[in-house]
Amino acid sequence: MEAGRDIFMVFKLRHKTKYTSIANEMLISSKLTWQEKGFLAYLLSKPTDWEFKTQTIADETGCSHDVVCRLMNRLIVKKYAERDSERYFKPHPKAGQFRFVTYTVYELPKDEYLKLNPMAEEVKMLKIREKYYGQEETTEPLRNFA
Repeated sequence: MEAGRDIFMVFKLRHKTKYTSIANEMLISSKLTWQEKGFLAYLLSKPTDWEFKTQTIADETGCSHDVVCRLMNRLIVKKYAERDSERYFKPHPKAGQFRFVTYTVYELPKDEYLKLNPMAEEVKMLKIREKYYGQEETTEPLRNFA
């Protein structure tokens, strides 16, 4: 065998349950590092209504909380994720604190994703409104958000 001509074989199982379908474009993109691809694949494997804390992700993946936050911020900069948040306003007793922080993760950069699925932004806003504005205002903190 000639040097430099490695042969790779890939064996795959056919899955009917408990699998994730991810666009190859994200996996072969030169815009993302290996670490970012792995983190994004992990996030995309979760259900669409998954609620999380960044510390929980750190615990599940064996990464530090700082690494999880850094990876999320890199995905935001590269448009594979976005963060929406709202703070409490005066005269609320929690004025200045976050009322909610919502992360949205995309399989492709957001602008490319919205070209293929133009209703995604509207659906996202409806879900945020339903979750945070459909409830009575309470003084208790929101659960399960970073």
